[in-house]
Amino acid sequence: MSIPLSILLLIYFLFIILFVVFSFFLIYHAIHFGAVTLTNFLTLGAYLSVSTLILIASYLYIATVDWSAAIKLF
Repeated sequence: MSIPLSILLLIYFLFIILFVVFSFFLIYHAIHFGAVTLTNFLTLGAYLSVSTLILIASYLYIATVDWSAAIKLF
């Protein structure tokens, strides 16, 4: 019995979608309800920069995987 590796990719994409939705809520609340200070904008900039770097790094890693392979369970 084997499971296609692409199932893990679909689960990963679901987590990415959830992350993006929560990020939009975070950015909206920080802009709408946060104080208009340099600290707020620097924090948002740092969050967006680190998030973008993590997403790019994960894409570069995921692009090298052969998703047509299968995981043999038994």
